[in-house]
Amino acid sequence: MAEIIDVSLTVDASTDHIIQDLRICPGCGRPETRWREHAGAGFTLDSEVYCCRGCADQIGCTCGR
Repeated sequence: MAEIIDVSLTVDASTDHIIQDLRICPGCGRPETRWREHAGAGFTLDSEVYCCRGCADQIGCTCGR
């Protein structure tokens, strides 16, 4: 069984030094800027957005493959 990680949204500074929201995958903690599935849009399951299908299905992140 996969460990449940409680990760809240954080902020990231852009090159213009403007603070913006940064989505974090609830499965692995990968920041949205490093998501690869669906051209970086991630995978939605039960109103949660994950970086990849592997995280959504709790079988392991597939972004690094």
